[in-house]
Amino acid sequence: MKTIKVKLLKLGLLLTCLWYANASGMRDYVCIVRSNYSEQNKAFLNSYKTTLENSGYKNFSKYIESYLEGSYGSGFIYTASNGKSYIITNRHVISSAETATVQFENDDGSTAEYKDLKILGVDEELDLAVIEMPASFKKPGLTFRTAKVTDGDDVWTAGFPGLNSDPVWQFGKGSVTNASARIKELVNPEISVLIQHSAQVDGGNSGGPLLIADSKAKGGYSVVGINTWKATKRENTNFAIPAAAVKAAADKIISSKGQNTTIADRIKQFNESIANKDETFSNMSKYISNEMVSNCKGNVFVSILSKAGKSSSEVIAGTFAYDPIEGVRYALAYYIWTSFRKGENPIDYKTEAPEESGNGYKVMFAISDKKSISSFWTVEQGRWRLTDFDDILSKGVSNMSTSFSFSNPYTFAVSGGAGLNDSTKGFVIEGDLNYSYTQIFLVVRNDIPGYKTGVEFGSRFNLPLNFGAVIVQPEVGFGVGFFDKKYGETDMIDKMKFSLSAGVDFVIRINDKIGINIGGRYDIFDFISLSGASIKSFGVIAGIDIGTGNSFSLW
Repeated sequence: MKTIKVKLLKLGLLLTCLWYANASGMRDYVCIVRSNYSEQNKAFLNSYKTTLENSGYKNFSKYIESYLEGSYGSGFIYTASNGKSYIITNRHVISSAETATVQFENDDGSTAEYKDLKILGVDEELDLAVIEMPASFKKPGLTFRTAKVTDGDDVWTAGFPGLNSDPVWQFGKGSVTNASARIKELVNPEISVLIQHSAQVDGGNSGGPLLIADSKAKGGYSVVGINTWKATKRENTNFAIPAAAVKAAADKIISSKGQNTTIADRIKQFNESIANKDETFSNMSKYISNEMVSNCKGNVFVSILSKAGKSSSEVIAGTFAYDPIEGVRYALAYYIWTSFRKGENPIDYKTEAPEESGNGYKVMFAISDKKSISSFWTVEQGRWRLTDFDDILSKGVSNMSTSFSFSNPYTFAVSGGAGLNDSTKGFVIEGDLNYSYTQIFLVVRNDIPGYKTGVEFGSRFNLPLNFGAVIVQPEVGFGVGFFDKKYGETDMIDKMKFSLSAGVDFVIRINDKIGINIGGRYDIFDFISLSGASIKSFGVIAGIDIGTGNSFSLW
C-alpha cells in the first residue's frame, strides 16, 4: 500500500511540474499592452486636470493624475493566415490610445518591449482590437480552439492584473459555469454568446486569453476565449468572448487592413443606433474620436454632467473615474444621444449625403425645416468616427434640452447660526434635504419674541447656479412652526405660526461631494395673522453641504 501511495505522489509531483512548466511557458505568448496617448490628448488631460481642480472637482482631477501615470491590460500573440504576427486584446484596453506598446516578461524579470505599434483596427460590438507587430517579430501565436466548451470544463486565465499599480503575471484556474451566457448588456446575443467562468480575473486581465489544456498546442494550451468582463457584485463570475467569434473578427480586421466600413455604412449604423430603443446613450461612444475628446472646451464635461439625469450622470462619472478620456467620450455621447431625442423617444430627422471635407466627410442631419446639425467624420483605429458634432467644440452645450436636469440631485446640509429681529436674538439650527431644485427643511430656533424655542419645517424652491467652485443658490420658501411660550404661561404651545422666506446660500466646494455653506434668510412669521401681528426675522447661518453636485452651469 505504501508503494502505491509513493507512486501516486510521484505522479502528482510530475504532473504539477509539467503544469508549472506550461504555465511559465505561457508568458512567451501573453503580453502587457500599454496605451500611448497622443501629445494632443496629454495636453488636453493636463489642462483639463487644472480646470476641474479650479472648479472644485478635485476627485475628478485626481482621476486624471492617476490615469496619466499609464493604463494597461493584457493581450496575446495571434499568427494570421498571411504569416504575420499580431496582438489581440480588448478594444477598451486601447480605446483612447494613438499607438500601443507591448511588453513580454522574461523569466529573469526583464522585459522585451515593442513601442509605438499601430492599432490596426477594432471591433466595437465585440470589444476587440488588433495590434500590428513589426515584420521582425517572428514568435508564433497561440492556437485557437473554435469548438464550443461545455459546462464544467477546466479553464485557465493568463494575464497581467495590477498589484500596487504595476502589472503582475497571474495564471488562474477555474471552470466553465455557463458555456452559452446571453448577456445583452455586454454583447448582442445575435452576434455572440459569452463564456461564463470562475477562473481568476482582476483589473488588467482584460484582453488576455481564456485557455483549455491541449497537449498538442503551443505552450500546452489552446485559446477558447478572450477575458473581457467581471461581475463586480458576484463572486467568481467572469465573462470571455468565445474563440470562434474572436478569430472571425480578428481575421476580418486583418484582411481588410482595419478599414471594414464605408462612410455610408457607418452613418447607417449611427442612424440605426439612434432609432434602437433598446440601446442607451453609451452606445454612441463608439462613434466619438479621441480627437473630438481632446478638442473639447474645458467646461464641456462638467456642463453635460450637471445637465444629465441622475442615472446617466452616474454612468458618465463612473466611467471617468477609471478612464477620463472615456468619461468625456461618454459625456459627448450623452449630448449626441439627447440631440436626437424628445424625452425617451427618438425624433424624426433626415440624413443628407456625406460630402468630402479635408481628410474626412461632412454629414448634415436635418432636424426640421429650420434646423440642421452638422457633423464631421474621420478614420481612427480603422473606423469612421466623429471629430465634431453640432459645433460643440466652439459653442459648448448651452442648447441641451435637459438644462434643468441635475447630475447629483440629492444634497444634505447641516447649518447653524444666529437669528435676529428688533427685540430678540437667538440661535438657529437647520437641516436641509435637497432634491433637484426643491428643498425640505427642518429648523430649531429660539429667536422669536415671546417664545423660548420652536421647531419649524417646510419646503423651499431654490435655483442652484454653478460658478466653478462656488454655487450661488437663491431660494424662496413656505414653512409651518410650533413655538413654546415663555416659562410661567399656562398654555405652553401657541397656535401654529406660518412663515414666508426668501434668501440666498453660497456653497464653496471643498471637493465634488462636500462644500461649506454660508447663507442668509429673511422670514416673516404670522403673515396670515393667525395669532397677532407678523414678526420679521433675519437669520445668518453657516454649515456643511454633502453632495454639492446639485447645480447647473451658466453659459
